[in-house]
Parts: sequence; C-alpha cells; structure tokens
Amino acid sequence: MKTTINKPKLLVASPFHTTLLDTLHSNFSITYIPNAKKIDIDSIIDQYECIIIATKPGLDQTILSKAHKLKMIIRLGIGIDHINIEYCREHNIIVAITPNSNISPVLELVFSKLVYVLRNFDKATNNLFSGHFRDHLENGTELNSKTIGVIGTGRIGSNICRLASLFGMKVLAYDPYITNRSEIQALFVEKDVLISQSDIITIHTPHTLETDNMVDFDFLELMKKDSILINTARGRIAPMKTLIEYSKKEKIKNFIIDVYDNEPFIPDNDDIFFLRKYFTLSPHIGAFTEQSLHNRSQEALIQLNDYFIKSKQPHGMIDLLKGY
Repeated sequence: MKTTINKPKLLVASPFHTTLLDTLHSNFSITYIPNAKKIDIDSIIDQYECIIIATKPGLDQTILSKAHKLKMIIRLGIGIDHINIEYCREHNIIVAITPNSNISPVLELVFSKLVYVLRNFDKATNNLFSGHFRDHLENGTELNSKTIGVIGTGRIGSNICRLASLFGMKVLAYDPYITNRSEIQALFVEKDVLISQSDIITIHTPHTLETDNMVDFDFLELMKKDSILINTARGRIAPMKTLIEYSKKEKIKNFIIDVYDNEPFIPDNDDIFFLRKYFTLSPHIGAFTEQSLHNRSQEALIQLNDYFIKSKQPHGMIDLLKGY
C-alpha cells in the first residue's frame, strides 16, 4: 500500500519564475496566484503553511489573523513594511527576505539614472527631436567630479560605495549599525556632515521607526544647492509630499525616485510642472528584471527547502525584534 506524503501547502501570491515552478511542485502543494490582491487570498489564507509575496499583497493583522496554519512568509525582495511584523513576532511566524537577489539591478538603476541626470540626456534628446541638435545645450558633468553620500551601507549601499569609488567619486557614508567599516570603500562621517558635503545623496536603509520620514525639510535644508537626492529604498523614508513641496524652492537639482510612500503613485495635476522639472521618476522598478525575478525565486526556493525539508534556519530570516 502506498504511503501518502502530505506536502506543505504553499500560496505563491506574486509572480514566480516559471522555470522554477515545477521544482516547487516536487516538495510543496502549491496554489499560484500571481499579482494577488487581498481580496484574492482573504478567504483561503487559512489553508497555508507558507505564503510568498512581493510588494503586494500587504499582510496586515486582519489578513494574518485568518492564517491559522501559517508558519512562514517569504518576501521576494527586501522591503517588509507591508507586513505586520509585530503580529508575526507574537504568533511565531517566520519572515524571510531574499537579500542577495536585488543588488545588481538596483546598482544599475542608481547609476544609470544618475548619469542620465548629470549628462542632461533628457534635454539633449528633446533638443535633437526639436531640430536644435546641440544648440544652447549645457555641458554635462562627470561622476568623477562629484562627492556621493551613501546613507546605509548594507548589501546594496556598500556596493554603491564600491562602484562610486571605481568611477573616481569621493565617497562619504553614514551607517551607525555597520561593524565592518574598514571593508567598505568610503569615508564614514556623521549624517549632518554627509548631507551638507555631498553633491549626491543616495538612500539604502530599511524603513524603520528611526528612518520613517527621515528626509524632511530640515534634511533638505542641509543639502547643497544643485545637489541630487536618490531614493530607491523605501518611500516612507522620503515622502513625496515633502519632496514636491521642497522642490518649489528650486534648490535641489533633481530628485531621482523609484519608491513612494503611497503606491501606486498618482501625480496631482497641480504638481506636474515641478515633477517634470525637478524629478526623475520610475514606478518602483529597481528589481524589475528577468534575472532578478529568477534570482529571487531561486533564493525563495532554497529557503523553503531549508525550513520545511531540511529543518534549517532560512538564510534570509529577519530579526522580528529589530524589524529588519
């Protein structure tokens, strides 16, 4: 007589790389609902021992309180401010991220957008299509003439420092929690020093109580005239309302933004002029590449097998007390 093996039930509520779905099926009983919304999982989440999500759906207390069998949440990516961490801590639900899969695409996004702004590519393209070619076009600026300030020197921030150094930039860094400063290619300074001395500031911290609304008017007032602010971390660190209001002072050259405190970000008609003049925006696509999706899925698969099959701690498990 055959022995029936009860596979752990897994809800995959975000896009997962198709080449790895068959591998998932070998060890797990899967329900696959890519791009699921709360309404899609509300009535079924009580069936599952694990759920995989990306930036959506949000897992608040209302949803999680129905997940009576839930043992583990895997976030494809790194941001977890849409998961009720306190509830997970109180109910012993493991939360794991995929910390190694988004590094390269975010690095590419930061430097490609930065070069786009510094070399005036937007104006140059408009010039060409309007028949003016190079007439009245301002000279661009090279990276090696700039000081970049990196706030947060974890996996992504430390690599930003490394690449900036290769471009010949002067690199300042601020991270009160980092212990391996000697391994990072940057001069560590106090945050106010970094803000006031950097031509470019790029943020690579998690969203915590400490970093919530970190970029406020006081922060922006400290920045140099014609400097650039980059946020590819979390939207609530630098709320759009604050940035838009401050842009009207015409002090900051450009805000390069990929993340928003409210997503999807829908511009107000009254703000369009300032958004077009002082912002370089993208719709949270820092990790939106085919390779990153494969790597996130692969990293999730490894952690699923480690926890459910091998009884090992997932390598991306976050500290539920710290919240990151």
